[in-house]
Amino acid sequence: MRPEIRRAMRFITIAGCLAMVFMHLLKGAPRAAFLRDIGARPFHFGVIGAIPPLMFASQFAAALFINRLRRRKRIWIVLLVTRRAMVCLLGLLPWLLPEASATVLVWSFIGIMAIGSIMEKFAQPMFFAWMGDLIPSDVFTEVWAGRRKWLSWTHAGMMVTLAAALWVFRQADIRIVFPVLACISAVAGVVDILLFVNVPEPPPSVSEEPHLARLAEPFRYKRFRRYMLYDSVLKFGAMIGAPLFRIFLLQEIGLGVYAIVLLFTCHALGGTLFARRIGRLADEVGHRPVIILASALKCVIALAMFVLTPGLMVLVLVPVLLMDNMLNTALVTSRTGFTLKRAPAENRPMFVAAVLATAGLAGAAGSLLGGVLMDHLPDVSWSIGAWTLTRFRMVFAISAAIRFCGFLMSVRLHEPESAEATVVFRDIIAPALQRQLELPISIIRNTRNILNVTPNAANDRPTSEGKEP
Repeated sequence: MRPEIRRAMRFITIAGCLAMVFMHLLKGAPRAAFLRDIGARPFHFGVIGAIPPLMFASQFAAALFINRLRRRKRIWIVLLVTRRAMVCLLGLLPWLLPEASATVLVWSFIGIMAIGSIMEKFAQPMFFAWMGDLIPSDVFTEVWAGRRKWLSWTHAGMMVTLAAALWVFRQADIRIVFPVLACISAVAGVVDILLFVNVPEPPPSVSEEPHLARLAEPFRYKRFRRYMLYDSVLKFGAMIGAPLFRIFLLQEIGLGVYAIVLLFTCHALGGTLFARRIGRLADEVGHRPVIILASALKCVIALAMFVLTPGLMVLVLVPVLLMDNMLNTALVTSRTGFTLKRAPAENRPMFVAAVLATAGLAGAAGSLLGGVLMDHLPDVSWSIGAWTLTRFRMVFAISAAIRFCGFLMSVRLHEPESAEATVVFRDIIAPALQRQLELPISIIRNTRNILNVTPNAANDRPTSEGKEP
């Protein structure tokens, strides 16, 4: 890469680290505890989980708007600085509306989130089109995966700090703790966006086609439609269970807020495992095999949440969460690379908007369905030994089944220049896993040999005459 692009990537990576602080202080266990305190029910959590993906629909309008823009950066910065500053209102609602009912507080929270999400999603096609013009396509996935590795380290460090703070202030009122977190989040978010002032913006390729032709172009290509369908089904299945997982840990497993934050630190660290290697692999063998293998393993993780007993779950969650975010890194980077590589430069914002919007709407439907199922499934518990089938587990089972359908669709993705997933696993991934496992196995074997040798073992051998010394 050229030196100016390397310099720009440093700013983009630092800004992304601040974005992780912004995003993850506003969600997770503290937000769940705050919402429960002001009166939210499982249905409301389903609605809140549906808001960000539902607002992806605004990206079609955004793509039409920006497709003829000669410069995107200034509009993007103003839009997102405003959005990031708004989040202070979320934690201050009980103070701003002291006489309001629980219904008013919860739906006001949802309304502010919805407005902010519209602004965020409207800006996304600008960002990805900008990055697609800036970063060379032959190294895009590796560079983007390297960026995500630093984002994951930041996320993990922030979660450890947050868990420690929540432990120290565990007796504090959540109506005080969450507003403080929201204000810190807003500051980090604003600084994140202002760093992009230093990032150059290459002149975009401008489409001269009519608006409707540009809007329909991503849907005219059968192979691209197949990719959007796969992405939507996988997102739909994931979002059925994802918004409920932290509530499941709080309510059914009985973990504290700080314990859940600490557990999700392990999830954040998973994004640092082999991130750049995964990106380099996708650039070398193609995005399709990485997508297929990661989609298959995500199904296994979803199923694990269904079958594990409460006693085993806390122990197994650490490696499971590590692996889950490692797979998220593989999916995010390979799918981003696949989309930007297949999209024509002159209509790239519309292709990005089509992928994000269709998957987003599917995710919104999945999140709403998860909330509805939690409210309407029978409140019964069927036990088999230490394992109990509850409403949470029923929802996780449905999520795993739909994710498996998404995996089957990933096998039919078209990328003629890529290698076959089975070949990649056999020739690259399996030998790499074997090498990774050889080190701990050899350490265990050598340790065992050392422990089996007594200090006087050298003197226990018989003499040359066969007599004892």
